[in-house]
Amino acid sequence: MPKSRNQLKLNIMANIQSKIKIYKFMLSRLGSSDSITNNDFYSSVGDDITDQNTIFGMLANAYYESFNGQFKKDQKGNRAISISKKELIGYKSEQKIIHGFLNGGITNTEFKQFDIDNSSESERAIERNKVLGQDYYFLVWLPENTNLGFVFLQYNDSVIRGITSAFFDHFDSFLKNYNFKISKQPYAPKEVIETYISHSTICEIEFIQHKMVDEKSPLIGEMVSYKLSTKVGGINIPILSYNSISSDMLREIKAVIGISDEADLSTMISYKKGKTTRKANIENNKLIPDIDIPENIIDEQITTTSIEKMFKFVNKYISMANTEIGNLS
Repeated sequence: MPKSRNQLKLNIMANIQSKIKIYKFMLSRLGSSDSITNNDFYSSVGDDITDQNTIFGMLANAYYESFNGQFKKDQKGNRAISISKKELIGYKSEQKIIHGFLNGGITNTEFKQFDIDNSSESERAIERNKVLGQDYYFLVWLPENTNLGFVFLQYNDSVIRGITSAFFDHFDSFLKNYNFKISKQPYAPKEVIETYISHSTICEIEFIQHKMVDEKSPLIGEMVSYKLSTKVGGINIPILSYNSISSDMLREIKAVIGISDEADLSTMISYKKGKTTRKANIENNKLIPDIDIPENIIDEQITTTSIEKMFKFVNKYISMANTEIGNLS
């Protein structure tokens, strides 16, 4: 019996792995590189209001209103985000958290839609001025008594991938209204890193270089990938764990296969644990794993209940980060 379109959609979604990527950031005033504490930020934007919970509530509402019912593009114009319903955004003043679901994805690219059983004729085109979007969970945490903030952002292993550039470009624009900016970098709690690499062995190193053919068409381009297994072309990589990787070793491997150390590359490490292989980025010679979201956490129809389900899942990683804040700033 042939599958219905709904069944096909569910099966496709079930095969897409959703992940959470964490970023840590610091606030500074426009025109200055010196970071400030989050308390100073609240005092500055609150004017004569002294209660930080009230100030945070005002900021959360201002963030929602900043979309004005429209999609906000990233600087390249290829990604866009918006808030489809106000009830899908919430905030927790005591914890200094704003979170919820943004709708967003690819724009400025023309797509054709086909019936799964008929590839010869497209039903309709998705034009460049439209957005091919999905729902993505986000959480911004700006705790008191520190100069660090955190962003938790969902993305999917799919064509659409994610909304990272659109999210941060809009967040930067929002903060500029208060004369502030952020500097950010990927982050993973120590416990996540240790769990990720424990009892795992590296089975592959991958250097990835993206070459875009047309900047206006983000899906059209060439991705040059250099893959090394533990033994390729006579190159022996004596790596058993991440802890044995050094920048000198990566530089030596690049030299052997003819890659300039100055090349703009992403470095991916594949770990094998049992029958499962997972990949993680190396940023500044530090492993930064993303967090897999269990399928039972993700609702097909996003509601206010979906927000709390995601928050309950993410909250344990907030707790991990909270124990490390003193060593991170």
